[in-house]
Amino acid sequence: MYHLVWSDYVLRKAQELVSGSTPSRQRVDAKAFFNLPIPLPPLDEQREIARMLQVVDEKIRAEEARKAALEALFKTLLHDLMTAKRRLPAEFVARFKEGSSNE
Repeated sequence: MYHLVWSDYVLRKAQELVSGSTPSRQRVDAKAFFNLPIPLPPLDEQREIARMLQVVDEKIRAEEARKAALEALFKTLLHDLMTAKRRLPAEFVARFKEGSSNE
């Protein structure tokens, strides 16, 4: 709705409905504004838009689930490292002891 109200179409139509002589006193009659016709694409195009948005929603849900799983894995691994349930490989630790962490 926000994008429709601020679209060029609605702004042009609203400009046609402006009354008042000075910018600070210009008004648009609310009844006339709310009776503006809203342009809609053909029904087939609306269905295609809805289908594409549904695909995007499904991808968003899948990515949110993936993110949640990765965050849970990270927390588990971090907990295991901090409580010594899991150890880093000795060669990994040795790189930092030697000061060559740029590999």
